[in-house]
Amino acid sequence: MVYPLSSVWGTAISAVYALSIAGEWLAVRRVAERGSPGRHSTRGVGAILREAADVLYLPAGTSDARRTDRNTRALLVLGSLGGLGTALLIPLLRPESVNTAALTRLQPIALVVVIAGAWLRRRSVTELGPAAIRVVHASENVPLVTSGPFRFIRNPAYAGSLLMYAGIGIALASWMSTVCAAVVPLVSRLPRMRREEEVLLEVHGAPYRAYKSRVKRLIPWVW
Repeated sequence: MVYPLSSVWGTAISAVYALSIAGEWLAVRRVAERGSPGRHSTRGVGAILREAADVLYLPAGTSDARRTDRNTRALLVLGSLGGLGTALLIPLLRPESVNTAALTRLQPIALVVVIAGAWLRRRSVTELGPAAIRVVHASENVPLVTSGPFRFIRNPAYAGSLLMYAGIGIALASWMSTVCAAVVPLVSRLPRMRREEEVLLEVHGAPYRAYKSRVKRLIPWVW
């Protein structure tokens, strides 16, 4: 069996995913450097690779940022890597689970889903601006963001990531891969979202409570 992502559609999906991750890393890196005027860009291939490997984390740039991850970052990373990694392995370990007849129908849909997820996540990071850092935090100096995609859901960046993972699962044309790619990362993000809500409520109080009461967490008007 030819591996599903080796097709033209699969290659396009992989390229969109990789470019989205690289683009976001560079965008958030620029935000962190602007927040810390004394910080210089990392030099050297080895240093850049180490920083790129830690794409899910950048230190807070403001001294008054409250950072209490409580291991939610570790869980998020493990869930993301574990869910996506398992999804990618399933076609190799269980080739009979791949619906080859539906592959040509599913992969164009998957590409649209991945592009939508990449756009949503990038748009969310752009909207966050100085608040787009990789730790659970909130600061009195950074206003609560409720504009752009945050008007419709409280966690659009996470929703974008989940769409990208689900898209890759769909592209593999295996229901087992789709479940692993979509469900495991979602479950690993729930403690993170709850912790972020606690910190935002602590810092922003009534405005965040009102925002939370009218805007759903991940699915507009549903949940």
